[in-house]
Amino acid sequence: PSILFYVLANGGNKTEYGLVLSAFSFSSFVAKPIMGTLSDRIGFRPLFITSFWILIIGGAMYTLADAVPEQHAVRCILLSRILMGIGASNNVLTFCYVARVVPHEEQTHVNTMLGLGRILGMSG
Repeated sequence: PSILFYVLANGGNKTEYGLVLSAFSFSSFVAKPIMGTLSDRIGFRPLFITSFWILIIGGAMYTLADAVPEQHAVRCILLSRILMGIGASNNVLTFCYVARVVPHEEQTHVNTMLGLGRILGMSG
C-alpha cells in the first residue's frame, strides 16, 4: 500500500502508480522462462548470484528515488520495480533445481515445503 503514496509524493499520478505496480509482476513473468532456459545453459549458481545482485540494485534504486530530481523520480521507481521483478524471478530456479536433483517420489513434498516457506516468509 505504500507504493501509491511513494509515487504520488515523487510527482507521479495514479496512472503511473498502476504502471509502477504492475512492472514488478510483468518483469518477473517475462524473466522466469528466461531464467529457466539460462539455468540449463550456465547453471543455477551464477543465476542466483546475478539475480540477487539485480534485486539488491533494484531495492537500492527504489529507496533512493527520493534523491533524484522529481521529473525522474517516477522513472527511477519504475526501473527499480522492473529490476526487482527480474531479481525475484529467481524463485523459478529453486523449482528447477528440485526437478533436477530431488528424486521424483520426493518432489511433491519438497515443492510443497518450498511453497509453504515462501508463503510464510511473505506473511512474516
